[in-house]
Amino acid sequence: ALDGWAQRLAGQGHAVEGPFERFGAAVIAVRDPDGLRIELEAVADAVLASPADTGAIAGIHAVPLTVTAAKATAALLTEVFGYVPTGEAADALGSRRRYSTRGPIARHIDLIEAPHAAPGSMGGGSIHHIAFRALDDAEQLQWREAIAARGFNVTEVRDRTYFHSIYFHEPGGVLFEIATDPPGFTIDEPLANLGAALQLPARLERRRAEIERQLPGLR
Repeated sequence: ALDGWAQRLAGQGHAVEGPFERFGAAVIAVRDPDGLRIELEAVADAVLASPADTGAIAGIHAVPLTVTAAKATAALLTEVFGYVPTGEAADALGSRRRYSTRGPIARHIDLIEAPHAAPGSMGGGSIHHIAFRALDDAEQLQWREAIAARGFNVTEVRDRTYFHSIYFHEPGGVLFEIATDPPGFTIDEPLANLGAALQLPARLERRRAEIERQLPGLR
């Protein structure tokens, strides 16, 4: 499947790096139109919507965080979030260590320690934050108490219409969010029609025309 993706991407004019090996798996990399590096990793136990669809993307496998010093971030991941260290690999920027948790999707965080890396900047080609899931409001509040007890400045619970969120910056400066599953994205449209039209929270409805003008066209 990875070979097929490499051919498909190259056929559409994308410069494909690899394949190369990391943590025992084959990986290829491309950059999106804004310059953001995206990697595809061949995972033997990937959970697909259909077992016969071997060319499908199973989901987000690992999220890399680049920090100047990884020790404090690693302590947060292991001592508070329950991740465990599962591997170390060479990286062009610096040392890369993998931390893992349960579940088939988005179960790995790779910490890349790059003491001389330039600070991140906002805008196209960057990732604004990483969101973790909480089962419900009660579980989210438990997380908030645990994180605040470690001395982090955690926001109040914010109502995002489709979910409730709290935010804080981890020791390396990356913005972390913990968001609830409910109420969910089916509160204003049925599951079968998700994505067919632009849905906005009531507080943003008055800016619909402005927001639609700024969004990229979809084909």
